[in-house]
Amino acid sequence: MVTRCEAPTAEGHPCRYAIEKCPHESHRTAREQRLPPVPEQPGSPDAILLRDERALAWWTLGELVAERLSTSQGSAIASLLRILHALGPTPLSEEQALVEAEFRGRIMHGMPPRSAEQWAMAERLYDAESVAEFRRWERLLERDRGDVYQPEFLVDRTGLEGDVP
Repeated sequence: MVTRCEAPTAEGHPCRYAIEKCPHESHRTAREQRLPPVPEQPGSPDAILLRDERALAWWTLGELVAERLSTSQGSAIASLLRILHALGPTPLSEEQALVEAEFRGRIMHGMPPRSAEQWAMAERLYDAESVAEFRRWERLLERDRGDVYQPEFLVDRTGLEGDVP
């Protein structure tokens, strides 16, 4: 809701600016009298920085019970939480999506993760039982001395960029 300044202008008309944005210094005292006191804002919770909806909901409930948030502020936060929940997870960038698709394809073909980044991705995407299975695959490859990782791409094999005719 936008509250108008409504202090009289030099022409005698009420000012049409929003009370918070009125540029007329002569209207300052009228603005100060009409502005409601600003409640002390609680510190921003870590849940916002971490984008943790569940933690933010619990934080909001705690602030409401402790009466550090008004019911209208709590209602606004709850509405935003519903919207965020309906939006779902943040989509990956195209590059991240391609890396994840390639990784899932390697797993699908029985190739265990090869680097620390791929192991971290495996732990993020799969449950603990699946990751344990991937580690078993890795041990099987180590025991069979004939299996050696062969890069599929020319740039991986040679280190040179180029087009294959």
